[in-house]
Amino acid sequence: MANNTPALQLRQKGESLIVHSEFEPDIALEKDDSIVLALPRVIRNELKSSVEGSNFGGGSMKVFGFRLFGGSSQKRRKTKMTKMDNGSFILTDKKIIFMGDKETVQIPLRKVLQFEAFNDGLGVRRHDKKTVQYFQWNKETKVSFYGVEGIKDGTVMPLEGGHVKQVADGTLSAL
Repeated sequence: MANNTPALQLRQKGESLIVHSEFEPDIALEKDDSIVLALPRVIRNELKSSVEGSNFGGGSMKVFGFRLFGGSSQKRRKTKMTKMDNGSFILTDKKIIFMGDKETVQIPLRKVLQFEAFNDGLGVRRHDKKTVQYFQWNKETKVSFYGVEGIKDGTVMPLEGGHVKQVADGTLSAL
């Protein structure tokens, strides 16, 4: 935006945070579904583990002129955050939609077990999957606050995972 005003605003309404966003994704939703929050330029990540090598420990002994070897082997696993796709993060009344360059991922809110907040992202843990989906936005994404207890109206700060988690938790509890 030319005037440097954040395209995202959070307003307090009772216990919930209401989001106003200038980003309008090109998506057709079901008749009774509406967008709660939409963020462009989001990265979808997953934790991936790989075998990096193995350790072997053991020994040998001589029995009746034969050398016997024994021991155990242990694989070394490395876990790292892996970028899966770039796209838009959309939270609706009923689901999370990630419209990526490679694929579209939909997570029904009724399958969400927990949201995890990070400085610049949100983790979504489902009760029907082992892997957690991590959504990370640009650290430059800013939000302005209005009517939020303890924050002066018009205050601008970086969007944090805690803000999005509060919106997502409120949407989940309204189901």
